[in-house]
Amino acid sequence: MKQDNTIVSPRGESMKQDNTVVSPQGESMKQDNTVVSPQGETIKQNENYTKKSIYMTIAGIRLSHLHKNEHFQFIQDVITQVEEATPAALRVEEQFAALTAAHEQEEEAYRKITTSIITKKIKTADAARDKVFRSMVDIVNSMLNYFDNTTAEAARVVAIVLKTHGNLGRKAYAEETAAIYKLVQELTTNYADECTTLGLGPWLAELGRCNIVVEELMNERYDEATGRTDLVLKDVRMEVDNAYRALVRQVEAWQLVDGGEVYDSFIRKLNAVIERAASILAQRKGKKSAASSQTQLNDEL
Repeated sequence: MKQDNTIVSPRGESMKQDNTVVSPQGESMKQDNTVVSPQGETIKQNENYTKKSIYMTIAGIRLSHLHKNEHFQFIQDVITQVEEATPAALRVEEQFAALTAAHEQEEEAYRKITTSIITKKIKTADAARDKVFRSMVDIVNSMLNYFDNTTAEAARVVAIVLKTHGNLGRKAYAEETAAIYKLVQELTTNYADECTTLGLGPWLAELGRCNIVVEELMNERYDEATGRTDLVLKDVRMEVDNAYRALVRQVEAWQLVDGGEVYDSFIRKLNAVIERAASILAQRKGKKSAASSQTQLNDEL
């Protein structure tokens, strides 16, 4: 309570001597109990407006500490709560539109991460394919000095074919895939007898199967690559965070000057969402409780 009889609330709002309330958004509560919005419209004070509503605030959360999937899910939960209360009822249509647009960009940026995971799968599948190919080559080479002349001759013929195709494991993924298709077709069609003599049937079947696995993974990666953008996830998250903070500030400003159950209910539910996210941070940190993490003001807000 200042000497000039101005009351300062915990959020920094001031009650002037002429009983005008100035919110963080610049709205003023006149003596006739009306609210002048930023757009200049005069709104009658909500009959349910209480001092309790003035001091009901949205909890802080360190958005930058959330992992990728945690951050994405948190914002999705916030969007769900706004949709349930309706942006119109909360008077946050503009802020909500910005948040949902930024959230969609965040989802789009995640495709790069998904593509990276697929690339790792391709590498693993290619290694399995190369192992089968090398093993088959070793079997053929080991038969070159076989005691049975028919078997040795069959090995000599197949060895020439393999040598002609070269070391397929050194080729690029797409090139190796095409080369293995050609090799398997050539051996099973033109040298079927020799392959049967050497017992290469199961090996050729397995090599063909591994080749299909690599090809399907590559097609999956290409499909996702066509949908990728040049968005950088870090920059997109910053846009999402800014949109979230803008929405929070708008809700608190309208709740201050107009109040009502619609705001109280929304803030209670939003705080529950924030508390869940804060609990995850607290568990990962292992030092602070979920409660202390949730109540700590976010410097970013």
